[in-house]
Amino acid sequence: MKNWPDKVNKKAYGLETSFGKNYTEVTFEAGTKRRILNDLKVRKKYTFKIDMADEPKNQTSEYKVFMNWFDNTIHGGAESFSFIDFENVENEKEYFFAELPSSSGQDIKTVSFSLEEV
Repeated sequence: MKNWPDKVNKKAYGLETSFGKNYTEVTFEAGTKRRILNDLKVRKKYTFKIDMADEPKNQTSEYKVFMNWFDNTIHGGAESFSFIDFENVENEKEYFFAELPSSSGQDIKTVSFSLEEV
C-alpha cells in the first residue's frame, strides 16, 4: 500500500457513498434463485471531487504532483493506497481506484475520484 502524495490536499467534497455487491446469485432451471455470500464485509465505494492547483509551466504544481504519483507510484491505479477513512476522518483506510480519475478546468483542476475499499 502506498501513501497519498504529501503535496496534494485531501479536501474531498461532494461525497457519495454506495455499496458493492457482496454475493453471487445462482438461478436454477426451475426459476429458484439463491444468493451465496462472497465475503463477510460489504465493500463501500466513495465518489467525490478534489480541487487542485495547476500551472502549465510549473512541474511541481499540485495537479502535476498528483499525476506523477498516479503514473509512477501506484502505476495508473494498479496498486492500493491510503486515504481518509470517510467513516472516521481522523484515520486512514486502504483503497483502490474503482474508476480512473478524471479532471476538468485549467488553473484549478477539479479532479473526480471513485474509490473502493480494499
